[in-house]
Amino acid sequence: MSEKIERGSNFKVLVLIILVLVLASILVIGYLLVKDKGAADLASVFKAEEENTILLDEFIVNLKSERSMRNYLKIKIALMYTDEKQEKNLNSNVNKIRDVIINQLRSKTPEDMLDIGKTSEFKKEMVEEINSAIKADTIKDIYFTDLVIQ
Repeated sequence: MSEKIERGSNFKVLVLIILVLVLASILVIGYLLVKDKGAADLASVFKAEEENTILLDEFIVNLKSERSMRNYLKIKIALMYTDEKQEKNLNSNVNKIRDVIINQLRSKTPEDMLDIGKTSEFKKEMVEEINSAIKADTIKDIYFTDLVIQ
């Protein structure tokens, strides 16, 4: 009976040793592959684009209303871009950008601005309109940093 226990123990030890050797081989091969590519190449794969933002002055506009009620929107907007070289272009076109934003905001109802699903669509539209106005694909996203509807 002790012979069967020894065989079972020896078999488990043998399997464990084989698993350790296989795992060690995989780690060594993986290290060699990464080492050949170079750390710089690997870092560039995971490097994220740097985000830059421009905070625009506050906007206060009348919202579109189907009833005779007057609704106002007070909002602060930050424009996110990734190409640092475009900052000068954005600063020189800030009046065009504000005009596009004001026209977009005035076309929205209070319900449009309060609906989260519509807000994300609205941001995408605004990004496209601004990029079209400045004739460059600079703006990547828009952030609402302050929003009040009355």
